[in-house]
Amino acid sequence: MNQKKINFISVMLLAVGATIGSGIFFKNSSILDYTGSIVFSLFSWVVSVFAIVCICLTLKEIVRDSGQNNSMGNIGWIKSFCSTRFYNGFRNFMIFLYIPTNFFILVFYGVQSIQDSLTIFLGEQFQLRYYYVILIAFFCLLFFTFVPMFFSKFGIVQNNILSITKFLPLLFGIVAGIVVFSINKASLANNLIDINLPPQTEPKPFSLSHISPFIGIIASIPAIFFAFDGFYVAGSVMNEMEKPEKFSKALALGIIVVAVVYILFSISMLFVSEGGSFIELVNKWESDNNAIKVIKFLLLLCIALACFGVVNSWSIFCFTFFKELIQKKETIWHNRFNHNSKYSVILYNAILIISTFFVFTLIGCFFYHDGPYAATTHYDEITKKIFNLCDLISNWTSLFVFLGIIVAIFGYLQKNKNTTKSFKTFAFLAIFFVLLSTLFEVSECFVILISSVSFQIQHANISFGTYLLPSILKFILLFVFFSVCFLAKKDKKELKLNIG
Repeated sequence: MNQKKINFISVMLLAVGATIGSGIFFKNSSILDYTGSIVFSLFSWVVSVFAIVCICLTLKEIVRDSGQNNSMGNIGWIKSFCSTRFYNGFRNFMIFLYIPTNFFILVFYGVQSIQDSLTIFLGEQFQLRYYYVILIAFFCLLFFTFVPMFFSKFGIVQNNILSITKFLPLLFGIVAGIVVFSINKASLANNLIDINLPPQTEPKPFSLSHISPFIGIIASIPAIFFAFDGFYVAGSVMNEMEKPEKFSKALALGIIVVAVVYILFSISMLFVSEGGSFIELVNKWESDNNAIKVIKFLLLLCIALACFGVVNSWSIFCFTFFKELIQKKETIWHNRFNHNSKYSVILYNAILIISTFFVFTLIGCFFYHDGPYAATTHYDEITKKIFNLCDLISNWTSLFVFLGIIVAIFGYLQKNKNTTKSFKTFAFLAIFFVLLSTLFEVSECFVILISSVSFQIQHANISFGTYLLPSILKFILLFVFFSVCFLAKKDKKELKLNIG
């Protein structure tokens, strides 16, 4: 009996479903902070989407020739076309950074949205103290670490319900933006070209990202990558398509559909609110009517549920992922855990995820106090620092995922000299944009560290923890990211991290 094949539209919709997540709700403020205007924010979206589409148009060959390794996704592509060092490194990145920090980031983003929703009834000045924020985030982490793994059927049902919630705020944001623009066309049209870079109210260390809006476009790329992270999972179904040769086009078209939705939502946020955040848009809808307040509360709560939905999906994925790694002896401590024991695999997951949560929460408490959340009154100072760290780590994890994909593309080019001209063109464009963004992040980290040292010397009255300590922490984190990806190797007994 012939198995039913997947058609073009189904693959496109799979790409759309895998891509649309919670990232779009948290990145508009930082993109506006970098670019300073709606028009430059729009350029940053166009540039980033173009880079992602270029990646999509190379994946048909990558997926086709990766064979059985394709089941491992982007890590499998690296295994197929690159050296063992690269494979071990990016696998370590997935195990020790990407997966655990996604739990950390998304539970805090979820709690952030819960706190936003509470301001609807308790007032904009309402603050949850940072220890309550951490405690709520930790309990959410425990729930989504254990429950979907212990009760997989419940996790799947829960995932289906939570996945729906992300579309309601998106739809509301787009419609609200269109309505507001139709009412105030003249005044809002002028805002398109206004460049409103953040005012320099106090002396700060020098930063590359705010030199000009054009540099801000490059600085925005990792934030937009985070909003699109996940599209590449559609590669797992290419061999089941009716016409596999159209896979890249289906994937690219899915990305373009998501991009149109995201850009409409982003422009709506920027038109309606000065800071580009969803809560500002909701608060523009002023009313003492309790029914309206409930709707506003539910819209903000939907964003929290969307974050938890992504965490829930990761939890379901992690059980199978780590079980396979332990079985193949491709992760540390594999000899201390039994892959045939459900409890043992869940314990392995929990150790990685919970320890990462505490380490990054501690780092967050000493991070930058300013950033996209600096002007927000309903977060206390330490909470702002944790949220700023979440923003940075979410950008870096997505950037390194994309870096892993272009490493695989480059490896494919090295092994296949007779690729088509169009493949080479899209491959080199993808490599160029991802490397440009990576180079900027590295340069920015070095520049901020050096300028913070100089700034601290010149302004001895400013606390060491205001700029210099966060700059040192940022530099150490970047070193850890690169070390995990590029300084790992495997010995005969088990996978080890060899730093330095």
